[in-house]
Amino acid sequence: MTTPSRRDALLGLAGALTLPLVHVSAAAAAEPYATPALIEAARKEGKLTLYTTNWVENEQELIKAFNAKYPDIVVDVIRATGGQMFTRVQAEGATGRLEADVVDLDGRVSATGLADLFADYAPPNAADYAPSDVVAGKFWPRSVYGWAIGYNSALLNNPPNSWKALAEGPYKDVSGHVQVTAGASGWVLALFQRKEVGEDFWAKLAANKPKIYASSPQLSSALVRGEIQIAPVLTNGLIPNGRKGAPVAAVLPSEGVPVLVAAAGISRTAPHPNAARLFLNWALSAEGQALWVETQGGFSVRKGAPLPAGVAPGAIKLWQPDDAESDALRPKGLDEWAKLFGAK
Repeated sequence: MTTPSRRDALLGLAGALTLPLVHVSAAAAAEPYATPALIEAARKEGKLTLYTTNWVENEQELIKAFNAKYPDIVVDVIRATGGQMFTRVQAEGATGRLEADVVDLDGRVSATGLADLFADYAPPNAADYAPSDVVAGKFWPRSVYGWAIGYNSALLNNPPNSWKALAEGPYKDVSGHVQVTAGASGWVLALFQRKEVGEDFWAKLAANKPKIYASSPQLSSALVRGEIQIAPVLTNGLIPNGRKGAPVAAVLPSEGVPVLVAAAGISRTAPHPNAARLFLNWALSAEGQALWVETQGGFSVRKGAPLPAGVAPGAIKLWQPDDAESDALRPKGLDEWAKLFGAK
């Protein structure tokens, strides 16, 4: 079931996504997101710790942009997969010593289970976000991940524009797929395949014997190396590689683009609460969201946010699962998927 909202705005099929130009409009850069008092308090704290399920490379580039404005605030990054991050935050919280200032989790369901460990928070531009994208008045959609068909352009000249094609003969033994238990994004992809591509798609895809990778970063690296020719990929992992010269590109399939809306919040016991608030205010601002989309190849649910380069309003929809339905189907679905693909 596609959640009906602005998130389901149609996107144009532009063939291969073009590489983004690193540019943020003057209007976006000028949007106020912090008072002088907050900036001064954050500078006095001088640092913050970010726990994230996002890719380290994405975070490093975003932090570089943040530090261009605030060079005296050091951002330490600790990255883990969705399941690992949930366990870490839960364990640290149980001892009363959650060491992070900001935590970006890979989904709203995970955030709901940890809400007691986080402070109430809203950015200055809260009205730019739909209430359905906010969890418990604490977590906000700093990062939105989208799945596309990625391919190695040195090995494949005519990529398909349909998810169904990945289960067809030409891609037998040359494709890859992420292990769906790697995090919430993997399950979102699998659920989309089952509901929107076809009830029998998992079985057909498994018969094509894709190579299974433990995480999305490992999958994208394999695609860059030419270990596989084609695979479902997160655009925020593939597009930055293409910007660096790797022979990779992506296609937005005709059936739609499954997306995962992440959930970022400030720890209730944050050692550096002002730096945390400044960082998250900036990340959720027009400037921060434009950087996420235009330089990292992600998506944004912020009102008026840009689309990835090469994507225009048109015929492709963003697909997001219903949280309750997704949570209910997940245990049985993961077990069935593991049996079909021989993965745990």
